[in-house]
Amino acid sequence: MKKPIYTATFIIKPKDYNDEFHTLNDQIDEIARKSPGYLYKEKWLSEDGKTENIVYYWDSLDAINEFAKNPVHKVAKSRFNEWYHGYKVLISEVLQTSTKGDLD
Repeated sequence: MKKPIYTATFIIKPKDYNDEFHTLNDQIDEIARKSPGYLYKEKWLSEDGKTENIVYYWDSLDAINEFAKNPVHKVAKSRFNEWYHGYKVLISEVLQTSTKGDLD
């Protein structure tokens, strides 16, 4: 039996990003990549370019919860009004995947 995969999906309506945002965002990405249970990340923009969708893949809900407790992540979350009009987070279990062709 395959081990389950979980996702933390962030749907974001951004404002203007400044240097401070990019520094903090890079730190959060690095923390995620080094966290136990982290698998990979995908990111894309809506067709109109007004909404970002970022999906982090994890091997357990515990791994997601530990990442969410990170102090740097908490700082970013507390300052969301500076950089986002709004955001939504979806935590999901991946039940099935199917890939055909070259995605790269």
